[in-house]
Amino acid sequence: PEMVHELLGRPTASVCDLGCGNGFLIKGLRDLGHPVVGVEPSPEACARAADDGLTVYRGSAESPPPQLDGARFDAVTMTHVLEHCLDPIASLRNAVGLLADGGLLFVEVPNN
Repeated sequence: PEMVHELLGRPTASVCDLGCGNGFLIKGLRDLGHPVVGVEPSPEACARAADDGLTVYRGSAESPPPQLDGARFDAVTMTHVLEHCLDPIASLRNAVGLLADGGLLFVEVPNN
């Protein structure tokens, strides 16, 4: 969370984490002052994130949830998500579509 926080450059940048799992990244960013939302396909992981008071919607980078229709964020993160997508190009297009003007897209994939 600290690296993303530093790259954002301000403590109030809104963040959407696609494939947020149990919410580790967005919980850390929320605790640093950022408004955050997560998207996760696993109902179990969504429930764990909700237990931490996080807003997480069921969906994926390839199929964003309808709750995000029209939403724009200062940053979208995808950590260890893209390698699981059947259509990575569509996933990246969807991620970019969630960005506000001048927004940042953070993508991390494993080095296999």
